[in-house]
Amino acid sequence: MYLKYKSILPFISVFILAACGGGGGGGGGDGGGASNGGYGTAPINTAPTINNSSNDYSTVEGETSGFMVNASDAEGNSLTYSVSGNDGSKMTVTTSGVVSFVSAPDFEIPGDANGDNIYSFNVSVSDGNLSTAEGFTITVTNNTSDDAAPVTGQNNPNFECNKPYYLSKPDPVATDSAYSYYEYYWQSNPKLCINFRETDLLDDEWETKIPQILNYAKDNLGMIVPLNAFVVDQKNASQATLNQLDVDACNLWFIPQGASADCSNRQDPWGNRSAAAGIGFGQLPNGGDLYFFQDNWADQGDPQVPPRILMHEFYHVYQNSMKFYFEDDGRFGIPKRFENDASYGEGTLVRVFPGWLEEGGADFAGMILATKYDNNIDARKQFEAHLDEAKSVISTAASNSDTLSLKDYEYQGGLYESTANPNNGIARQFAYAYTGGAWAFVYLWSLDNANFKKIIVDYYKNYAEKDKLNPGEGWKDSFEELFGMTMSKFYEDFDAFMLQDKATIMKALKTNAQMQEASFTTGLTAALTFNVSVAANSNGSGNVYVIEGTQNKAITLEVGKTYTFTHPTGHPFKFSTTSNGTHEGGSEYTTGVTTSTAGSTVIEVTANTPTTLYYYCSIHSGMGGTITVSS
Repeated sequence: MYLKYKSILPFISVFILAACGGGGGGGGGDGGGASNGGYGTAPINTAPTINNSSNDYSTVEGETSGFMVNASDAEGNSLTYSVSGNDGSKMTVTTSGVVSFVSAPDFEIPGDANGDNIYSFNVSVSDGNLSTAEGFTITVTNNTSDDAAPVTGQNNPNFECNKPYYLSKPDPVATDSAYSYYEYYWQSNPKLCINFRETDLLDDEWETKIPQILNYAKDNLGMIVPLNAFVVDQKNASQATLNQLDVDACNLWFIPQGASADCSNRQDPWGNRSAAAGIGFGQLPNGGDLYFFQDNWADQGDPQVPPRILMHEFYHVYQNSMKFYFEDDGRFGIPKRFENDASYGEGTLVRVFPGWLEEGGADFAGMILATKYDNNIDARKQFEAHLDEAKSVISTAASNSDTLSLKDYEYQGGLYESTANPNNGIARQFAYAYTGGAWAFVYLWSLDNANFKKIIVDYYKNYAEKDKLNPGEGWKDSFEELFGMTMSKFYEDFDAFMLQDKATIMKALKTNAQMQEASFTTGLTAALTFNVSVAANSNGSGNVYVIEGTQNKAITLEVGKTYTFTHPTGHPFKFSTTSNGTHEGGSEYTTGVTTSTAGSTVIEVTANTPTTLYYYCSIHSGMGGTITVSS
């Protein structure tokens, strides 16, 4: 309790008066004199008083000093002091009434009961019999000298879900003739957020399955950008919920925030939207997004299909983030051709990936990732269904004197699927980019088992570097180098492959067991900067380092990389081969470590770096965690 009024507390309130005498006469007194007639009178005692002119004080963080309690006692009795109340345990008072902090407060990590940096407590003064108490406050103010340097544009340093990381486009850290290069503060551990809306409308089973599937994909494939996934029953959710999803989408897609006031009014109508996911160059600072709807699983005739759809959408985020990523530098690069002209090449050339490669690649990966996640899923059955659909498109086109080629689906799929079809003016059946595209990768895998990893991982890892060397042609150069054939040769051979009878084509398809056992290693590396903050220890006393939202986080560093740890200058970030470093008798590890810039610790990890290190604060004990060095 915090008092804002004075109280007088009696320690002794009962006095026993004894009468002993009296005699009755014998020349005794006249009864009216000054004599007590044998009765004593207790001396008068008053409570001490507190005479401070103010009960509210302030002090700068890092200082323990507070204020003096100005107390007095009318009878001149000696006084004792004590503190109590909400934040009394944080304070101490001397025998002369000097109030101070038990330990120096930290503005960035409030230690008071309600976390507002205003410490409220009571001071009691006693003369041994009576006491007086008053309430006081001390407001802790910020010492900006220990603040980490602000980073322009950071809007979501705590990695909150469904919140833009940037409200404005950050400046590039480097440029060349073809690309602008960026480093984002979320790179150290991009967060997967799964945002369920109106969960009472959603199946409990899928509220569990969706996180399991997406985390499986993240853990096994890798994820180098933050991802906000949204799950809703688009046919039954309230209009307010659906409208807000459109607003959220605009805020995540566009920089500056929302791009325009009517952004959310220009989205597709709700009720019949398809699952979707991805990331574009304008959206890159805020990561990817994914949409999955109740009807995507509830309306499917085959319960084994929804996991493939969800894996397919996740893979789109993988594809479209990797096309920007320069792994060796730990940077994302945006082609200047897009920054200078957002509609560059629209409808006239392959802007990034061929349509069949993007959609067919996501279907191919989606089916295989699904059966890896759940071995009961029959991927062969789904591939066979895709083949039936693809063969139908081919045969129907042929019956209309239309010769189909996979090349038609580089960027003109929509043209061939319309009455503007340049071959005959008859719209082709939809979705060969998906079905034929998926089988293009079945065909490539059948040529060489080593092609599996090239299909799933290497093509996208190589893309950015190839596109930098030959702007606009990276998609083709990466393919031709990896698979050892020209695009024209590939199209010729695959088109012929698809004209064979179904039984012959099916021989190229791996078994479910082979798909489940097929191995790939993404080799994705986390970004090279860790933003370190400090917070009160949730599992004990004192403060601890916080990395990527986790206290005392165990982290992994890779040989051949250089990492930067930004941190508050008041908590110097150090390394040691001993847990808790110098606080436990260890020594600071300094090989390859640079601390010349305030608030920044840089370490170059080499083959000679110990496989286990510990990070710690050189001033405060117990703040750090473990580092594993991986080759």
